Amino acid sequence: HITANPAMILLEDSDGGSDDKKAQIQVDSGAFEVNARNDDDSSRTDNILVADLGNGNVGIGTNSPTYNLSVEDTGSASIGIKAGTSSTARVRFGDSGDDDVGQVVYDNGSDSMRFHTNASERMRVDATGNLLVGKTTSSGSVQGAELREGGRLIATSDGNAPVFINRLTDDGAVITIRQDNADIGAIQTAGSNL
Repeated sequence: HITANPAMILLEDSDGGSDDKKAQIQVDSGAFEVNARNDDDSSRTDNILVADLGNGNVGIGTNSPTYNLSVEDTGSASIGIKAGTSSTARVRFGDSGDDDVGQVVYDNGSDSMRFHTNASERMRVDATGNLLVGKTTSSGSVQGAELREGGRLIATSDGNAPVFINRLTDDGAVITIRQDNADIGAIQTAGSNL
């Protein structure tokens, strides 16, 4: 039992490298902290991990985490999720009724990024950069929308119009056709006519 302000333990790896072998674990002002120390016990990296004992929030790079998990840096910050070469890495979103009702999934086997809402896949970016909405494969014979990397848009529907275009205001172009960035034609509205 250690009682102090802050209460701390200093750990040292006898085989560690220069300025790379000391860690300080402490409780300070209601926060559990893990900090790195130089050989002379001066600060090296503070707030490697902080748990706010009052609200349970956890911080990496911050001593005052504002969310359940806060990752902060004075420069760029990133979170890495790494999985096997043919496995998936994912972030799940849920509630009390379904712990994975929403997901962002990267499939290392197919090199695709998938987005799930309401417990189903709704959108995918495949390995070639095609954006697929409402479908999981790049094909004009499968229902859904597809934006291919070369700029082609494919919309496929069974029993309904695959494209719905609505101009809300006065008459004018509904679709403008261009070649080499110059207008060469248009489909326009004029009253109730095209």
